Amino acid sequence: MKLEASLASRPIAAPRPAALRSKVTNGKSLFAVGGDMRGPWARRLRDVFELHLSDLGPDNVSEAERSIVRRAAVLTVELERIESRFALDKGSNDDLDLYQRTAGNLRRLLESVGLERRPRDVTPSLAEYLASRAEETPSDTGEGEPGADLAPEVETLTGGPPSEQGEPLP
Repeated sequence: MKLEASLASRPIAAPRPAALRSKVTNGKSLFAVGGDMRGPWARRLRDVFELHLSDLGPDNVSEAERSIVRRAAVLTVELERIESRFALDKGSNDDLDLYQRTAGNLRRLLESVGLERRPRDVTPSLAEYLASRAEETPSDTGEGEPGADLAPEVETLTGGPPSEQGEPLP
């Protein structure tokens, strides 16, 4: 576990030896008291915490941001536990209310440290899609013309048969 970028690696006015700081400050533990960090909850917390830190760039994270990320990781793990109850059909109306409020708080925490999802456009163009389909499926027409069996798909995707589009199939 890599929590060393905390106070232990930061210049301070009067540094104290590691033995005089807490395990949490030294990056040796996630918890001040209790928890041995080997259970599934603690392992998942550590994983989520480190993933969020890596999104921020762990070298440039302030202690306040680390604290917010830690709280966000705890809320994430707890939301996952509630989701598992929903998946088993054991969730109640109170669970749903708690889930909604917790999800809202998580969003606010993540926004406060600047974490956001940046989706990548993975939608292929029509030409790319048809080319990949022509490569995947052998021609069933017997004429050996690549893409001839894709005419119904072209009609569906473009709104008409290829001949009306004025463009030959690739």
